[in-house]
Amino acid sequence: MLGMSCANCALRIENTVGKLSGVTAVTVSVMTNRAKVAVDEAINDNVGTRDIIDKVVSMGYTCQVESING
Repeated sequence: MLGMSCANCALRIENTVGKLSGVTAVTVSVMTNRAKVAVDEAINDNVGTRDIIDKVVSMGYTCQVESING
């Protein structure tokens, strides 16, 4: 994640991404420029990786997927 300048940026991303359907947890670190997003795969209208990236980009930040664990 690039473009974050303070803890409020991280909190804003956590709160916004956390509202997406199926997201159960979000942690964002300004220090490492990384985020971890947990998704409940049992939810039918589950959010996908592209949905999360698009949401973050729409907020004015840059991000890329480092790994997907499933």
